[in-house]
Amino acid sequence: MTSIKLAVKVISLLILILIFVKVFFPFYRIGSGSMEPTLSEGDVIIVSRYHYKFFKPKRREIVLIDPASGVFSKGTLAHRVIAVSGDRVIIANDRVAVNGDEIEYSVLNNARPTDLVVPRDNIFQKGDNPETRTYGLVNQEFIVGKVLFYF
Repeated sequence: MTSIKLAVKVISLLILILIFVKVFFPFYRIGSGSMEPTLSEGDVIIVSRYHYKFFKPKRREIVLIDPASGVFSKGTLAHRVIAVSGDRVIIANDRVAVNGDEIEYSVLNNARPTDLVVPRDNIFQKGDNPETRTYGLVNQEFIVGKVLFYF
């Protein structure tokens, strides 16, 4: 009888852990190559859904963006934070500079020239792939969460 009670307790604990992980740290599958070479289509990411309830996004972090943002049309999108509120972004000659410094993964093929200051509560995001066509400003309310791990 005690082994049955122990089994029930272990199974109950496992179910609670699975629910916790599903709610706070969901898994997503990458659906495009816009983050190559860092993330490839089909890779799995684990996202901290509540990280940005307590912290502001930082440059270089990878975030998951909701399609309701209007930046793209379908599915969620994982992209890198290039600039945060108050940063100046200049795109010229297919290169991206933030506050005067050219950034890693700065190449954007056939990019439209841009010179802007990121508004309050916004980020400027883009994929690591120079062929990415989805980049620009996103309001922080459309960030689903911070990408913690990927494989």
